[in-house]
Amino acid sequence: MDEPDRSLSRAWAIALEDLSDETDAELGALLPPLVAAGYVAIDGESPTGYFWRFTPEGVQRVDALGLDAADE
Repeated sequence: MDEPDRSLSRAWAIALEDLSDETDAELGALLPPLVAAGYVAIDGESPTGYFWRFTPEGVQRVDALGLDAADE
């Protein structure tokens, strides 16, 4: 698994769990490379980070990698 896929996998796992200060900080580091890869879009900033979402390309890649809630 290459680096964008590892980052996508981790962001997907974080999105499925309850956010904490620790995972929120981790997402802050993961999001810029995922935006560059086209897997995530940032729609704005919140007081604690970003408003973001997985793009259709990101969701397709998640599906291709076989990631789902059962894997986490």
